[in-house]
Amino acid sequence: MKKFFTVILVLLSLVLIFIGANLGLNKFNKTNFEQLSENDQTLISDLDKLDKIIEEKPLWTNFDIQNKSLVLANGRFKYSYIINPQVEPSGLGVTKINLPSDYNISVYRMAGVAYNNLQFHIAQGNFNTKDQSIKVYNNDIFYIRYDDSRFDREDDEYIISFIAHEAFHYYMQKNWTLTYKVPEIPISDQGAQTLATMYILNGEMQTNIAENGSNEALIDIVHQYNEQYQSLKNSDPEYASYFASQELNEGTAQFVGYSANLDLERQSILFPNPTKKGTGYFIGDYSIDIRQAPDPGFYTRNLPYHTGKLLCLVLDKVGPSDWQAQLNTQSIESPIFLQDILASI
Repeated sequence: MKKFFTVILVLLSLVLIFIGANLGLNKFNKTNFEQLSENDQTLISDLDKLDKIIEEKPLWTNFDIQNKSLVLANGRFKYSYIINPQVEPSGLGVTKINLPSDYNISVYRMAGVAYNNLQFHIAQGNFNTKDQSIKVYNNDIFYIRYDDSRFDREDDEYIISFIAHEAFHYYMQKNWTLTYKVPEIPISDQGAQTLATMYILNGEMQTNIAENGSNEALIDIVHQYNEQYQSLKNSDPEYASYFASQELNEGTAQFVGYSANLDLERQSILFPNPTKKGTGYFIGDYSIDIRQAPDPGFYTRNLPYHTGKLLCLVLDKVGPSDWQAQLNTQSIESPIFLQDILASI
């Protein structure tokens, strides 16, 4: 029995030493910006650059992410950063990072064993859902869990784009309609043909924007697209509603992430292809009967991110100046889709 208690005491001592060392290292070691890892310096530097830019030019109307408190968790069971806390954190588990004097943002680091950080180690998701409220040191926060591979990704997959995309979901889309469930009934012959035609027109929109084509030509394409979308609504209303919802929710968030990358000069391809590094999507290439597609899920789950972002770029070029503000006024009971605003062009 004595041996048993000795083992327990030794284990408890080791645990306490580990906790103490973790708290001490976080509190007193590498607290200056220049001492942080290269990736952490890049993350903080890019966040500060973006903060300064969006003070003058927001990523989206009334999306004031620069005034929100964020927690960026570096994987599981590691430290996390608190960005721009409204209430200053204090305690053994957190320390302030000393940043260059010209930085706008404030940054604090939580130790891996800090009580406020434990929830991010065990959380299932990599970010808050829209109905999930989390407090850290009396700050309402949005959190993102990331890993260092995000710094090696390009364009829409880059860490800052990822943060902006998911934060937009959380802060701006709480009252937006979202339909994740693909309609169970098969799409009709006419609907499949109409959808294929819409992808051809998407490709023409994409070419116009990429090549800085004329507004008049783009408006003509929009008119043709509007006719096809109305046809899809008439023949297959469930599919029209599903795709419009996906393009609204994921497309706008993709547009915001893309805009953040543009501000940081980290976007080199208009529609990057995540499966083929350094190449892009041409949406017109996907103009087939989706019932014959080798991967139908690509059309229902992945492609709306890109077609929705494209429609945002179209609206930015030839749509009403308040198109973002219009979308901000919607509710679950009274949704407004990108196609509704396109119809006004």
